[in-house]
Amino acid sequence: MQHKTKRPVQFEITAVTREALQAWIKQAALKSDDFLFPSRLHDSPHLGTRHYARILGHWVDELGLDRKSTRLNSSH
Repeated sequence: MQHKTKRPVQFEITAVTREALQAWIKQAALKSDDFLFPSRLHDSPHLGTRHYARILGHWVDELGLDRKSTRLNSSH
């Protein structure tokens, strides 16, 4: 959901990603109104943007990609 406009955001994912997400949803017993990636903090129902950027940054590093060529370099 777009924060500013409150409108849904569409994006494409690969078949492998879709399968991994389906497995996660099943394992976590998530319902349609649950956040896909809940926060570990009790006062927040979902991950914050900084935490999400940190996780994504680690993925970029593990893939050997250059953070400078992404928009993730602001997370450091």
